[in-house]
Amino acid sequence: MGISVSAEIKQELAIKGYYIEELPDADGPPKTTYHNPRTGQEFRRLPADAWGISHYLGRGLRVGPAPEDLRQAWEQRPAQARPELDSSLTFELPEASPQQPTNNLEALVLALQRQVAELTAKLTGEPAIPVAIAPIKPTQLKLL
Repeated sequence: MGISVSAEIKQELAIKGYYIEELPDADGPPKTTYHNPRTGQEFRRLPADAWGISHYLGRGLRVGPAPEDLRQAWEQRPAQARPELDSSLTFELPEASPQQPTNNLEALVLALQRQVAELTAKLTGEPAIPVAIAPIKPTQLKLL
């Protein structure tokens, strides 16, 4: 979808001596699907121009959809390997409390701190050192 100019604007510009011409490829570079040949994960609608192809091929992706067996293996992988389904990465805010407006923010910061510590421990294999957070003042919330 290129840049569209109304008939009225075209007429005004024509009176002033300008000419409007629709340009081909005004929608940006053509798009294609790439896939990871090891996992079968597909990435749709990525640029297929010369830069895009060399960039994504350089990152180990292949042009085109994944083979059927690889794609099915990717879609059927266990839930713990799928971050979009990992319930430990979700956080529900507690009910808002008008007496303490920082409750939700503090709860969110503490939950994020806990998740970072758990992920650090998983990645390094060592227990994470808890980091103290500065208290949040109600005056800081007015900026948000």
